[in-house]
Amino acid sequence: MSTLVSLPCFARWALCAAALALTFTLGFAEDAKPDPQQKFDAIQARMEKAQTDFMEKLMAEQDRAKQRAMYDSRPGLEFAAEFKTLAVETKGTEVAAQSWMKVAEISGEFDQEEGFKSAVETLIAEHITSPHIAALPAMIGGMGWTLGDDKVEPLLQSLLAKSAHKPVQAGAIFELAQIAMRSDKPEKKAQTRAWFERLSKEFGDLKSAYGKDYKSIAAGFLFELDHLQIGQIPPDFEAIDENGVKFKLSDYRGKVVVLDFWGFW
Repeated sequence: MSTLVSLPCFARWALCAAALALTFTLGFAEDAKPDPQQKFDAIQARMEKAQTDFMEKLMAEQDRAKQRAMYDSRPGLEFAAEFKTLAVETKGTEVAAQSWMKVAEISGEFDQEEGFKSAVETLIAEHITSPHIAALPAMIGGMGWTLGDDKVEPLLQSLLAKSAHKPVQAGAIFELAQIAMRSDKPEKKAQTRAWFERLSKEFGDLKSAYGKDYKSIAAGFLFELDHLQIGQIPPDFEAIDENGVKFKLSDYRGKVVVLDFWGFW
C-alpha cells in the first residue's frame, strides 16, 4: 500500500492541494514573466513618455539659452543602453534586430559614431534577412551629413552586397546615388547616373520611404543632372509677378536673376 493511500483523507487532500497550489504558482510565475517583445515594447513606451514629458518642459521654457542647455540633457542614450542589453540577451531573434535598430537610431541622433557603426555592422552581420531593417539604408544615408559620406558609404555598399531584399537594395542604391551626386569628384559624378539608372531599371515599381516609386524619383534626379547643373541653361517656365503680369524666365536672359523657392514642411 502506498504512503499516500495510507494517509488520512484530510492529509491526502491537503497534500494534493499544496501540490496543485505549487504548480499553479510556478505556472503563473512563468506566464507573468514578460517575453522579449514585451520587454522591447516596455522600453519603447518608457522612452516615448520620457521624450514627450521632456518636450513639454522644453516648449514651456521661454529662455532660449535655457532651452539649449535643456536640449543637451534630453532623454535617449540611457534607453540605447537598455536596447543594447536586450539585443545581446536575445541574439539572433527579431527582437534583437528591432533593438539594434533602436540603438542605431538613438546613437545617430546623439552623434555617437562608434555606437552607430557597431549597431549597423551587427545588423548587417546578424540580421541581414530581417524585415525590421527596411529603414536601415535611409538611416545610414542620413548620417552622412554628420559622420561624413566617406564613413557611411562603405556601410551602404556592404548592405547592398549582402541583402537579398529588394526594398533594402533599392534604398541602399538611392542613398549611394545621392552621395555620389553631392560629391565634387568627377568619377563620383559619372557614377551618379549609373546608380539612378539602375534604380529605375531594377526597382522602378517599388515605393520608397517617401511614398513615390523609385522610377519617378530617379527621373527627377536624372533631370537635375541633365538640366540643372552649374553652367547649364535652366529650363524655361512661366509665372505671374506681384502685379499680376505673366512673365517667362527667358525674358530675363542675360541679366542676373535670383530665384527664391520656398514652402512649408
